[in-house]
Amino acid sequence: MAAGCKIESPSLNGKPPDWLQDSLVVDFAAERACRLWPELHKRGCKLLHLPCHCFVMPHEDATFKICPPTAIVCQSNTQRCALLPHYTTYGVSDLHLIRPAFDRSFFPYAPYQRGNETFVVGAIGRDDVAKWPPRIVRTLTAAKHRGLRIRGRFLGWTPSMESNSGKLPDWIRHYPPGSMSANAFLAGCHALLCFSDYIENWPRVVLEAMSSGVPVIADGRGGYLEQIRHGETGILAANEATAIECMLELASDERLRLELAECAKDNLKTLASPTSISAAWLDLFAALS
Repeated sequence: MAAGCKIESPSLNGKPPDWLQDSLVVDFAAERACRLWPELHKRGCKLLHLPCHCFVMPHEDATFKICPPTAIVCQSNTQRCALLPHYTTYGVSDLHLIRPAFDRSFFPYAPYQRGNETFVVGAIGRDDVAKWPPRIVRTLTAAKHRGLRIRGRFLGWTPSMESNSGKLPDWIRHYPPGSMSANAFLAGCHALLCFSDYIENWPRVVLEAMSSGVPVIADGRGGYLEQIRHGETGILAANEATAIECMLELASDERLRLELAECAKDNLKTLASPTSISAAWLDLFAALS
């Protein structure tokens, strides 16, 4: 909207509005929007697609085979590298990189003070077993067995996750999706553990944690590699053993934990620069006009 765009939610009748004739249309990977592509193409529209994942979804594949996009905007180099081989088969090689917008004012910087209390490690994910791999609970449990006074705090956990990770122990508190805002959740965490069975694209939860003053311990792969400088703005853990050692170190060294939080907050000026992001969009719109 700030760039002069009009927002349109696709109607259920499958007919795009008349005013879209010869327009540049930005699509955010919704299946319902993809169904309109053939008609939009007939109307002379240029189609700019923003994929969500590091893989092509079935509805995207079905659409692109008959109506490929004009250009693609990726959120991370991880996503761009993963998708490029697929999009070239549709005849598309124009993949741009523009970071997603992020408003830091929604996540005020307020690191949860450690004191002598239990070390609280959080995890956030949607209702998807791939977002809650068993190694999250294993890592926390192993740290507890090493003598750490630890408590887990999960947001987005549902009983269906037990089929993958088993029943949670009493010392891990869990909250269902939508029961608490992310900033309220992060305000009660000393660190955030980010493990996933997906190759993550550009996890917003990392930016939320950085803005809030919560150090992140994440998978050493995917988009996390672009968001975190290991040992400076967070922790990149190649395996569970590394994550456990880093968790123990953060719990025992409050100065280190707060230094990581401060550096991560400063890093957001680069990762989520409103000026850079808006300029990139305006340049792209100008190039495609």
